[in-house]
Amino acid sequence: MTPSSKIVGDLAQFMVQNNLSKQQVIDQAAELSFPSSVVEFMQGYIGIPYGGFPQPLRDQVKPTKKNYYSSRWQLMLHSIVKQMHFNGSNVTGLINWQ
Repeated sequence: MTPSSKIVGDLAQFMVQNNLSKQQVIDQAAELSFPSSVVEFMQGYIGIPYGGFPQPLRDQVKPTKKNYYSSRWQLMLHSIVKQMHFNGSNVTGLINWQ
């Protein structure tokens, strides 16, 4: 099973369990508590789909974590900086100001 297949399955199960139609999911997205896999997908944790994320759903899905990243690049940069800090590296050494 691919990560995206799991997300589709999680969303489908969520919709069936809550007796929600596609339109109800769109209309009530701000109030719904989506599965974490769906939220993380909308945050870009497994990549960015061609053409971006569907609107208005994207802006209405509430994050389940306090420290989330709105773009893949922010996530990648955070990962690099965290790894450098873990290894005791000097982050400013990445930038050559001369």
